Amino acid sequence: MKVERLTSANGDEAIETLCAAFYDYPVMRYTLADAGDDYDDKLRALIGFFCNKRLVQGWPVLGCRAEGRVAGVALVNEPGMTPDATLVERLRTELAAAIGDEALNRFQRYEDESDLDAPPEPHHFLGVLGVHPDLQGSGLARPLLDEIAAMSEAHPESTGVCLNTEDPANVPFYVHMGYRTLARRTIDTLQTWCMFRPGAD
Repeated sequence: MKVERLTSANGDEAIETLCAAFYDYPVMRYTLADAGDDYDDKLRALIGFFCNKRLVQGWPVLGCRAEGRVAGVALVNEPGMTPDATLVERLRTELAAAIGDEALNRFQRYEDESDLDAPPEPHHFLGVLGVHPDLQGSGLARPLLDEIAAMSEAHPESTGVCLNTEDPANVPFYVHMGYRTLARRTIDTLQTWCMFRPGAD
């Protein structure tokens, strides 16, 4: 299956796929715990923040197509990428207005604590990997993971690929894909696993 680099022109498709994939994901339910009837709108704002802060900076947003649409999406950080502080602050201000300060503070707590177990050496970070529920199990995740591993191998400084998952069912899948668990951490009501796929020796 072909992996493509998505642009802002594909942004809405990517956001729709990730909203569907992460609708009941623990991090989203934890962050948006007080969203009530506004959950769908706030979820879209949160997922949109993840996507847009990468798309507007030209950072890697990878996609796989199936049935004529972007059905699998990966959001990636490469070593040495420095975010545009002014841009990110503007996007965070917009996100706070959309989801509320308390929700944004919960998400910041999750981000700060889940980052603690990442390797200190330069590496690629897989921030989000999602496949539309209609097509989960159809093999869309594997080419995305393989492409990110290849990006890491080609990068002169990257030592591998790191990710966090909050779904215990994902852990054996990532182990099968070459990842090992570095740490398991409790963040309020969340359990998170930090996992790492080292580069080839």
